[in-house]
Amino acid sequence: MNRGFTLLEILIALAIFAIAVLAVAQTLQTHVQRAEDFEWRTLGIWAASNEATRIRLSREWPSEDMQRSRVNMAGREMFLQRTAAATADPDLRRVEIQVFRDPAREQSVAQLFTYVGRPGGIPQ
Repeated sequence: MNRGFTLLEILIALAIFAIAVLAVAQTLQTHVQRAEDFEWRTLGIWAASNEATRIRLSREWPSEDMQRSRVNMAGREMFLQRTAAATADPDLRRVEIQVFRDPAREQSVAQLFTYVGRPGGIPQ
């Protein structure tokens, strides 16, 4: 006697398969989101590092007010916020560079701190 699968057995197999497919899809979605976040963080660190290098090479004495700018890194628009603060040494400033994804500067993707020495010849 040739016995096939019953409708109930097929429905149970399809339900198990559907649950497995949903689990795999959710895992892939999480992986893609984390990869995108990692890419933003990596590019943000590069953008902040570029800004720190630009400050050092320009030999500018950073003012203590907040400065904002916009950069393009690997085809992505990023928003930088730079803040300098005095230190115990009057010839040294602490510079904080934050990189954001959005112009409202709500979600920071990278943050870098550096110290800049007073260029020679600039009076205190």
